[in-house]
Amino acid sequence: MHYLSGLIGIAFVVLALFSWQTPWIGGLFLTCGVLSFLAIRPSRVRWWLYTCCIASALAAITLFARFFLQVESLSDTIDATGFDYALLTDFGAGFAMLYVVSEYSCWLKGRQDRVKLKIEFQRWRERIRLLEIPRS
Repeated sequence: MHYLSGLIGIAFVVLALFSWQTPWIGGLFLTCGVLSFLAIRPSRVRWWLYTCCIASALAAITLFARFFLQVESLSDTIDATGFDYALLTDFGAGFAMLYVVSEYSCWLKGRQDRVKLKIEFQRWRERIRLLEIPRS
């Protein structure tokens, strides 16, 4: 997750540098990159990582939806249905990303609990070994 956030952040910063002619698009790209880099930050607060990942994903999805909507409106082929489909795609992708991140969070939490249980089990085994009487 940390590597993925880093790669996404680098990609957004590069895209922000390429879009210097349109500062608002560059600003949105840069915002997405900053949120992705903030998600890398090692923190004991896990919700901060997931919040940054979700915010970055939603910002990216919104940005691309708006960008393609703008491209379509410039070519004079857009109507109200296209706008509705863009918004529906935006919200659908946002909810899909929320689902993926929450599933990853649950998997990571379950894995951490299993590791903690394994460590406790090993400690109890060591204690029992110390109490055992050597056989002769």
